[in-house]
Amino acid sequence: MGEFNAFLAEHGEIDYLDAVFVDMCGTVRGKRFPSEEADKVFSDGVQMPQSLYFFDVTGVNEDILGMGFSDGDPDAQAHPVAGSIVPVPWASMKQAQVLMTMVDGDGEPLMLEPRNVLARVVKKLEEIGLKATVACEFEFYLLDKDMDRKGRPQAPINPATGLRETANEVYGITELDGFMGLLKDIDEAAAAQGVPASGATAEFAPGQYCELHGEALRRPDGQRHARSLLGDGREGQQHLRRWHG
Repeated sequence: MGEFNAFLAEHGEIDYLDAVFVDMCGTVRGKRFPSEEADKVFSDGVQMPQSLYFFDVTGVNEDILGMGFSDGDPDAQAHPVAGSIVPVPWASMKQAQVLMTMVDGDGEPLMLEPRNVLARVVKKLEEIGLKATVACEFEFYLLDKDMDRKGRPQAPINPATGLRETANEVYGITELDGFMGLLKDIDEAAAAQGVPASGATAEFAPGQYCELHGEALRRPDGQRHARSLLGDGREGQQHLRRWHG
């Protein structure tokens, strides 16, 4: 509870708290709690089906390893990851989100959870004197809010040139100039969530851009926040954002 109270003291009261989990495909799932129940996430934890880590990219439970339908889809206990509660600056209401981690019936980390698998690998490397280090790039497309005449997505019109992007202007600065408002929003949201962002580039296709992000376990936690803010942030933007990888 101390961490939650400290967050409220710094950021003010919230309307909702998202308790989030990340499945094997990188999709964010979880539960949204109103403010009057948010403290229970930290005091009591949350119960969720352990099979959620095995959902496919469409959100379907395929009963992998007999988990889901065959076993009755039992719940497992989950608790907040220390230090992971952050504000959601792009939300229409006052929201926060916290990353959750599951434990098994013995109170040990649930090894179906990708984050716990990574933690075990990091520990084994540390035992032989090695440190796992990663750096992540998030590539995404900006698409015009209107489809073309055939009903297909199309590259956006760059505000800096007034022209629709058609060329592969790799590392072009002018291309970045046109979308600095959006890129600045991304940087500010990343800073608010403690996600290190070190730069942006224009990439190999019209409307394709890349955000660069900086310990092996800390980075994926940050990248989960980064993926969420890039996919969901700034509803008022006149461009759609789609994931490339």
